Amino acid sequence: MMICMYVGTTLIGGLNENRFYPRDMFIDSNSNLFITDYFSERILKLFPNSTNNIVIDTKHFYPGSLYPDKQGNIFVLQLSDGGFGAPWQLMKYSTTTSEKTPFAVKLDNPNGLFVDECGTVYTANALGTTGGTIQKIVNVSDAKGIILVGDLNEPSNVTLDRYGNVYFVERGKYRIQRMSVRDGRVETVVDKQGVIVYGTEYWNDPQYIAFDSKHNLYVSDYKNYRVQKFLFEGGDLYC
Repeated sequence: MMICMYVGTTLIGGLNENRFYPRDMFIDSNSNLFITDYFSERILKLFPNSTNNIVIDTKHFYPGSLYPDKQGNIFVLQLSDGGFGAPWQLMKYSTTTSEKTPFAVKLDNPNGLFVDECGTVYTANALGTTGGTIQKIVNVSDAKGIILVGDLNEPSNVTLDRYGNVYFVERGKYRIQRMSVRDGRVETVVDKQGVIVYGTEYWNDPQYIAFDSKHNLYVSDYKNYRVQKFLFEGGDLYC
């Protein structure tokens, strides 16, 4: 396997750089690479085989999780540089008009971010060992959002499947949960032992999840230094 430096501290799309602190990244269907550069307070959009890249200055905000939509917008969770205890903010940046739109909602320690086809935003908000939430934000003027699931132990990431069911990692309890789009029922789909897949060992700090085009579920198992893949049978999905 060949390992190449695609983006690093010396070169970013033809720009010389001395400070580069990547926090999150996303690759879209056109192979464009989006990166939040945390301490440099900016978002990068890197085009394949090109140096005509886009740099968005987040201006006194540290960008964390990001999620681009298909309309050329980038949704970003960002922390004010006011220091410890400063509120997180949800912002939408346009890569075509350079317009930025702040959402009214205030968030507490958000870790995960997902945006569906309608532009509805989902966040996982970790508030310690109790009080964590999965939140749904429909529009920019929604000051509170909708709490879909509460009283969670350190939720760290959230995503939707192709049917609209909400999946999230409850990191503090080492499990993946699913909220049904049909009736709102929440159930564990993969527990600490990974019971869906035969022979799976115990997890040690699961953090992030993602689906591929065939609806397989991938889970990053942080302290076991691995990514696991779960195959979901047709009868195990809600549609």
